[in-house]
Amino acid sequence: MTEKELSAKASQSLETKSRILKAALKLFNESGSDAVTTHDIAEQAQLSPGNLYYHFKNKNAIIRALFYEIEIFSVMKWREKSPAHREVRFADFMSFYFGGLAKHKFFFRELASILKNDPILAREWRGVYERLFSVMKESLQGWVKQGLIKPFRQPEEEDIFIETIWILAGFSQVHHEARHGFKKNVSEESQRLLARFLYPYHTEKGQRAIELYL
Repeated sequence: MTEKELSAKASQSLETKSRILKAALKLFNESGSDAVTTHDIAEQAQLSPGNLYYHFKNKNAIIRALFYEIEIFSVMKWREKSPAHREVRFADFMSFYFGGLAKHKFFFRELASILKNDPILAREWRGVYERLFSVMKESLQGWVKQGLIKPFRQPEEEDIFIETIWILAGFSQVHHEARHGFKKNVSEESQRLLARFLYPYHTEKGQRAIELYL
């Protein structure tokens, strides 16, 4: 096989994988990953089951691949939003964070069961979160230095703050969906809830940024 043919084959393989992941994400978000089979995904992607299994041996492998696409789990993406580079508007950051939640909402909605069913992904997720936690702490300290967030008395308070915000942001959409149904404005309600919670922790400068956002 020539170099050109190898390149074409690799390109076709990437395109097929992309189709599979796009199809899976759509079905998982609509119906939940438990209700979706690999045959459903193959049909949605307009592929034979055999073609799908050539690229992903099972549904867990597909979910893992989708996990790596979630931008809010990317240290690089968080550093792009870090105040070390520029003063990020509150609206920009909220759009980045909640955009990631909305695009892969099945993952956050089913996080506990997904990790329970896939020990490999559970280890990966914990490792990614630990690395991400340090970046989130850097970002928080940067916003404090910028005068947007009030200083914390103890380092442990920063850790508690980050953990609380992560839980609130990740679970709020699940809560709103359970309480109000699957409405289009659930993400907006979650963002407003988080913004209101964050408000007292901000300085006057930071509060003005939140007010503009709201």
